[in-house]
Amino acid sequence: MDKKPFKSIEEQVELLQSRGVKIDSTTAGILMREGYYSVVNGYKGPFIDEERTKEAGEDRYRPGTSFDDIYGVFAFDRDLRELTFHHLLRIEALLRTVSCYTFAERHPECSSYLDRGSFATQKEYRELGLSNYARNMTRLQATFNNALENPRNEAVEHYLHEYGEVPIWVLANTLSFGAIEHFFNLMSREDQNLICRRIVQMTDSPGHLAPISARRAIDVLVKFRNICAHDERLYCARVDKRNPVDYFGCVSYASKFMPSDEYVALLRGIAALAGKDSGLSKGASHVILAMGFEDFVVRHDQQTESLMKLLEKKGV
Repeated sequence: MDKKPFKSIEEQVELLQSRGVKIDSTTAGILMREGYYSVVNGYKGPFIDEERTKEAGEDRYRPGTSFDDIYGVFAFDRDLRELTFHHLLRIEALLRTVSCYTFAERHPECSSYLDRGSFATQKEYRELGLSNYARNMTRLQATFNNALENPRNEAVEHYLHEYGEVPIWVLANTLSFGAIEHFFNLMSREDQNLICRRIVQMTDSPGHLAPISARRAIDVLVKFRNICAHDERLYCARVDKRNPVDYFGCVSYASKFMPSDEYVALLRGIAALAGKDSGLSKGASHVILAMGFEDFVVRHDQQTESLMKLLEKKGV
């Protein structure tokens, strides 16, 4: 297969024009700043004329498509990533703090996290719908040991130098969201139940949060967090091939770990990004559908509406 040759900005603009895209004086500057591949190849989908593209053997755009239409979807998705990442980082911090605090409280020996006896049995692990217990336990222990043997945190270095060991609440800030996920999954059921109860209390979440529900939610949130962190397309993302979760599915899972005012702030932020004053224009309907909004409304409309009214009364 022949490699695609380098094209100058001028040639990129000409290519878009030849394929039916309206350009203006800002197009070249945007392509230089953002990149053709990131903007056009990433977000052209809603504007492609499938029949004409098939006939031509190369992209052809629907009549009336402008570069601003494509760029509007790109900009929306970038802003959506920033908004979503902000809230996912808060959830990550909550899970890290509550998990490490609870573990330290339940297992007061400083290095208890290096003792496999402090964790779940294989039976408990399987009850969460998980497999590869031994391998994942080994991976978690390797993560802990690597953080101790190659400290990248001043606090970790200080504790090693002064005391020769590091408590889990100090080691916590060296752990990725994925490591926190494995940490939670491998905790005993009693530890997990206590963590879930504390999260419900801290977030004013309605109802009960079971470890198996928390496990599934955390898995989804870690994957969407990584999409945001790696600058991948978010609005149309699907995670978990067996049971696909779209963007608003992620929002639903996130709500389990968010105070009500933060959850509403996220919903309002999304609405503002997709509102009539946004740059989505022609791509709006495609984007909203791809995000899974319709199913979300069916599942959560009454809950969300009542939540919004409650917070408005509180002046949030």
